[in-house]
Amino acid sequence: MVYDVLTEQVYDVDFEGGDALLKDGGLESRYSSFLEFLRFFFGEASATV
Repeated sequence: MVYDVLTEQVYDVDFEGGDALLKDGGLESRYSSFLEFLRFFFGEASATV
């Protein structure tokens, strides 16, 4: 997982081409915000954050 501090988006990067896509700006974010990622990671318990 890679977190972009400027856009606050979280990317799921594999190193079989995903790293190059990220570098070139062609990889779409998996989560639109860090909060969205935390909600996924911790499940419904973090829905009140």
